[in-house]
Amino acid sequence: MKTDAQAIARRPVISALGVICAVQFVLQLDFSIVNVALPTIQRELGFVPADLQWVVTGYALTFGSLLAVALGSLVGLYVGSVIAGVLCRLPQPGAAGSPGQARRTD
Repeated sequence: MKTDAQAIARRPVISALGVICAVQFVLQLDFSIVNVALPTIQRELGFVPADLQWVVTGYALTFGSLLAVALGSLVGLYVGSVIAGVLCRLPQPGAAGSPGQARRTD
């Protein structure tokens, strides 16, 4: 029988899995919509089949680059907070009790 602590510990994992599945579904839906719209794009804009490949590639590159920027900003925020945390814990020159500070002998 699971204890309450084990059930609480599993909730974030299950929630994260649900979010990942929902995001993957939306991604597949987006690419399906683009592919369904290709015949209309070809007819309305007079594209040849080779140009349709550019439409799909352009959509994928734009989406991928925006996703990379978003992921990069999250990683940057994490790394920046870690660096700031380390720097704040270092002894400051001239602070009371910091190594290398001359002690008064009055």
